[in-house]
Amino acid sequence: MYTENHNEQVEINVLKKLLRTTNNKR
Repeated sequence: MYTENHNEQVEINVLKKLLRTTNNKR
């Protein structure tokens, strides 16, 4: 069972990855 905290951490990791990809495109 995943806790809400874990879900938040996953979302943060995904957002960080998206930010990295957008920065690389520039």
